[in-house]
Amino acid sequence: MSGGFNPYSLGGWGAFGAPAGQHPASSQYASFPSVYGALPGSSQFANQSSSSAGIDTETSLSFQFTGLNPDIVNCIVMGPNARYCFSISTSTSGYQSPVTSVRNERDAVVARIEWANRPVVEIEGVVPRVMASQLIPLSRDQAYRTMTIRGRQYAWAPAPQSAGTPPGSRCIQLFHTGTNPAQPLGMFNRHADGLSLDLAPEAMRHGALEVCVVIGLLLYSGRNFD
Repeated sequence: MSGGFNPYSLGGWGAFGAPAGQHPASSQYASFPSVYGALPGSSQFANQSSSSAGIDTETSLSFQFTGLNPDIVNCIVMGPNARYCFSISTSTSGYQSPVTSVRNERDAVVARIEWANRPVVEIEGVVPRVMASQLIPLSRDQAYRTMTIRGRQYAWAPAPQSAGTPPGSRCIQLFHTGTNPAQPLGMFNRHADGLSLDLAPEAMRHGALEVCVVIGLLLYSGRNFD
């Protein structure tokens, strides 16, 4: 990491998401980087927990980042009913910096991340080339990240810590902030076998799947993009 910036230290979070002064999470999470430098640990959305005000798990669609080889920037994404959705691969061949490509089931590239000193993101037909730090900038109080896609405003914020769960395993929720209160639309959940993404039908209708896959890569890659 360049510039001496430690993305894990922002907001007092240490290695693997453990608060400063505590031990890291258990070994099953130790190979999965912390997101808490990339996404701070408290926000105005904290009281909208996944158990009470979150997305409806009965109607949401679940996607699994699996087959990490060895990490999330080289894996596959499986959808409902074990449907193959995306392959994710990272290459340095022919590039000045590593490039992560997201390919759909037809093997067409639908998104790219160029991991330069200031990573650049492009999502086909949705997000033109833009720095990752501009795609999901930190809020002014550094409590959550904002995102605007097709004119709709969103926020990414950590869910409250559940009792008995490792510090590094807390969920991250997607909110549509154009409503009052903010409407939960999605959730990332890190686990020992990889990463899951649950999306509400409304998020799918607005074409959020590819965007959320890319956001997952940014937040869970362990790379600094600010």
